[in-house]
Amino acid sequence: MTGTISAVGAGGAIELKPGASAVYSITNAHEFIGTVQVQRSTDLVTWAPIQSWVGTNGARLTGTVGAGILKNESAGHEYYRVSCIVFDALSDNLEWALALDLAAARPALWVTELITIAAAATSDSVADLLPANAIIEAVIARVVATIPTATSFTIGDGTTAARFATGVAVAADGTFVGLAHMQPDVAAAAGPVQASAAKLRITPAGGTPASNIGRVLVTVFYRQYSV
Repeated sequence: MTGTISAVGAGGAIELKPGASAVYSITNAHEFIGTVQVQRSTDLVTWAPIQSWVGTNGARLTGTVGAGILKNESAGHEYYRVSCIVFDALSDNLEWALALDLAAARPALWVTELITIAAAATSDSVADLLPANAIIEAVIARVVATIPTATSFTIGDGTTAARFATGVAVAADGTFVGLAHMQPDVAAAAGPVQASAAKLRITPAGGTPASNIGRVLVTVFYRQYSV
């Protein structure tokens, strides 16, 4: 669901069933003065802020205001919306998007790590972000700090470098949704089945990073099975 927020408030809300999740992003074409909030409700009457961003004179926010993941971990339905508080005339082009992750209703699990991109040919996650006996549904990421030297990168594992995504831009604030492993014609090793636990691997292309200042925030969505 997408919408446009005017200077007087927000329009629309999304509903999340128990166990469901949503990936959201808030962007702004112009500078703004005021507060942007992501709010939660259980009855569509009372709304409580769960995250806020403030733009003020001399420190106005532009571009990407905020992004993240929402998850309903309660037993009942929850609702989420974006709200604007005390805005000036420059704020009427704020746009927001809350994209439902329908897979989460099965339910989906996820794991997240901020990966440091080393001055090396490859960089692995510290944790085993690819769990054993699982179906990997998607790998999403945001470049938090620009990766130097390289011109793009792939994301995969120790066997298949581009299992999830390839040609991802290295600049800060870039995002991607890795679904290459879900294509019907991929080889078994590049597919969604994860038999044993493994680390996620990022492989820079176009040159080895000159330093380890690059950072990529990665989230892996998966379903896991046990006997």
